[in-house]
Amino acid sequence: MNGKDITHSITLTLSSHLRDIIVLLNNAFRRPIRFVLVDQCEGSALAVAHVENGQPEVGVRPGWTETQIAHELMHIKRWAEGHPSLEPTQRGWDLHYERVFWGISSTVDEYAFFPRLVAWATIRLRIMIGG
Repeated sequence: MNGKDITHSITLTLSSHLRDIIVLLNNAFRRPIRFVLVDQCEGSALAVAHVENGQPEVGVRPGWTETQIAHELMHIKRWAEGHPSLEPTQRGWDLHYERVFWGISSTVDEYAFFPRLVAWATIRLRIMIGG
């Protein structure tokens, strides 16, 4: 991903929970996740994750939020666990099916980690209300 490397400044602003996840993912990939300031992401997204040649990266646009960073880290965590990163084939690009493909693959990945998000949110809620 092209853009200004803002890894240090972003990690300083994140919650300790997200910094802990980043440490785990850095260890899983045996290299640190790069955070890069980009001009645009797919559609209206403010953040996007990908791994290229073993290097995990999160591209962020101005206006990103911690929630979006957490969301992208969940994608990277799934890839670290061996789940595939779904991308269109060259034929899909040639036939201009990439938008349809991204819509389907994003939905699959979102549903795949939705149960984890629910479990995490339930645990956090119990901690917050003292239950």
